[in-house]
Amino acid sequence: MRAKIDPRAWLEMHQCYGDLADKPTLAVAFACWLRLFWAEGVEVAMNAYIAGKDAVP
Repeated sequence: MRAKIDPRAWLEMHQCYGDLADKPTLAVAFACWLRLFWAEGVEVAMNAYIAGKDAVP
């Protein structure tokens, strides 16, 4: 899965996400959260998100 190496690839599915890949702030935040998801798992990522924490780049 290309998005595991390059999270921007996920947002580049324009049919689903339109031009979101072209929004730098969103693309960086998405990449951080997706990397956390892959590294630590969905439970850790969701708990961090719910707690209002930032994903570490």
